[in-house]
This record gives sequence, structure tokens and C-alpha cells, in this order.
Amino acid sequence: MTELSEQKIIAMATQLPYPSVPKARQKPQHLYRDWLVRAALLVVVMGIGLMSVADIRARVLDMLQIGAVRIYIETLEYDASPLTLDDLQGETTLTEAQAVLDTLYTVGNRQPDRVFVQEDNLSIFIWLDGQAIDYALYQIPQPNWFAVKSAASVEVVELNNRQAYWINHPHPVTFINQDTAQTHLVYLVTGNVLIWNEGRHSLRLETGKTLEESLALAQIVQLLETSR
Repeated sequence: MTELSEQKIIAMATQLPYPSVPKARQKPQHLYRDWLVRAALLVVVMGIGLMSVADIRARVLDMLQIGAVRIYIETLEYDASPLTLDDLQGETTLTEAQAVLDTLYTVGNRQPDRVFVQEDNLSIFIWLDGQAIDYALYQIPQPNWFAVKSAASVEVVELNNRQAYWINHPHPVTFINQDTAQTHLVYLVTGNVLIWNEGRHSLRLETGKTLEESLALAQIVQLLETSR
């Protein structure tokens, strides 16, 4: 091939129309913008989702629940007063309580000195040491009742091969029935509390005794025969 012929071919080639890009392969600028907007929106949504999960997880970690008792791990300034026997309502006898309740627990063979039954079958048994309260057993039926506490710390302990909670410092408690706080059962717990589940009930032993003594009492909690 001569040099002249090559130049002619090159000149002819430059004059040939260049084929356009097929439409399927075209990527207009507005498609890039749409993609960027969608990607940015996805990042924002994912960020909000992650923050929500983190907030929820933090709140869950700050709360413990065992049956009908919910405990928020926090330190609060409280103005509640300790509970006295005069604050309690619904005093009755053990025999009458056995007649109206289908499930009832007591501690060992020693009968309680004072018995209280609240609306919807929340029962409170009190054992006295002289004129002072030695220990009290709360039987909280689910789902109508639950108790809410705030405590700086909670110890998880074992009771009869089951999990229980132990709180050994003053803390406020509120008993709620049918979503309504019971004003006579909003008070400051000054003693220690052991909480565990028995069947459909949550049991709450309130006492000034040590953990070992409280566990010993809980191990002799027994179901009473009732008339129902």
C-alpha cells in the first residue's frame, strides 16, 4: 500500500459518521442525580433506624422485669414515705382470704399476724416482731396487677433453681392495678426485697433480713389450701 493511499483512507475515515450510543446504554445526568438522592435518603433512614435501635436497647438494658414486677435501674430522688400498717387497706382474716382467693401462698407453718386483700386479689401477709414488721409477703396476680420500682442496682440470685431478684437498699415502689396507680401503695421501701415467680403470681418478700435469711424464708413458702 502506498503512502498516498493511506492518507486517503484516513481522510475518508474521519468523514464517516460515528455511530450513536444505543439508548439502553445511555446514562443521562438526571438518572445519576436520582440515584444519589436515593442513596443519601437510604443512609439517613439507616442512621435514624440505628439510633432508634440504640435508644431502645439502652432503655431495655436499664430495665429488668420478672413477672408482674418491673425494675428500672436508676437513682431517683424520692419523696415517698415508708409504708405503715395504717396505710394498708382491705384487712381481713386468713380464713376469709382462703375463702375468696383461689391461690394463696404463706411462709412456712407460722400464720401471718395481719392479712390484707386488695381489689383483684392482691394479697399482703404481715409477720410482726413485737409491734414492728418482721417481714411481709406480697402475692401479685397477673395480669391485673404489677409493681414498678426504681433501684440503683439489682442482684440476680438463684432460688430453687430459678432466677430471682434481690434489692438491698432503699427504693420507691408503686403498685398499679388496671393501669391505675394505687395511692395507698406508693411508698419508700426501707428494707430489703426478694422477688420471684410462682405460677401465675409474682411473690415479693419485703424484710430487713439478709439475703441468706430471705432465701431461707422463700424456700419454705408454700401454697395454702383454699375454699375455692
